[in-house]
Amino acid sequence: MKLRTNVAVKEVEFVGSQDASPSKRAMEALQNATKIIIGPSNPITSIGPILSIAGYREMLRRCQSKVIAIAPIIGTKAVSGPTSKLMEAMGFSSSIEGLAKYYENLVGMMILHETDRDQGKALASYGIEVHYSDILLDSQQKKINLAQTILDMI
Repeated sequence: MKLRTNVAVKEVEFVGSQDASPSKRAMEALQNATKIIIGPSNPITSIGPILSIAGYREMLRRCQSKVIAIAPIIGTKAVSGPTSKLMEAMGFSSSIEGLAKYYENLVGMMILHETDRDQGKALASYGIEVHYSDILLDSQQKKINLAQTILDMI
């Protein structure tokens, strides 16, 4: 905690995930879900540990058409935290296209910030349907608007 994110990140390793397995209930929930929403979380520290457990990545691949991810990056900057630094350490650019590569074959739809409309075509080449909204959730109204965008998608 002393250095926080003020160090160079060379790699990210998920220790113990090779010994973990998904619960039957979690797998059933994913399989039976109408939509699966991945919040605007750091893909490496929040989503990565889940995807590193055998079974989850394969399940999301099978459910790809119903998976919606909310981008945690606007342009080339993380909305918060060390997302950019960790994406780059894992070999992905800190960009919308980097997110597309990270989530390739896992996500069928992605919500980008409304200022990233020029990035939509790049995502289409990854088979990702693109939607736009204000993803900066710094007010109650913006949170409501994003929730409405998601509801409109489903």
